[in-house]
Amino acid sequence: MAETPFELDEDGMIVTRPLLGFTIVTVAGMSILTRLDYAEKPADIETGGKSVQLILTPQQALEVADALTRHARNILGTPRPTGQGH
Repeated sequence: MAETPFELDEDGMIVTRPLLGFTIVTVAGMSILTRLDYAEKPADIETGGKSVQLILTPQQALEVADALTRHARNILGTPRPTGQGH
């Protein structure tokens, strides 16, 4: 997947929005519907914030899961389980 620049604010800082929760379901046995709940401002933490809903193919879901797992393992210093590629 090509690198896409992150969204920046007026000061040139990367815009971040804390994840408050998520819901993931399978749709018609063909795709994965994912709802990500996030805070856009501190008050959103108390009110549940906003959400974005994404539909993913099974392959996209596996790629996202793998990328998140690799980054989390790197941060935590946890080695990848043996017997897995990459």
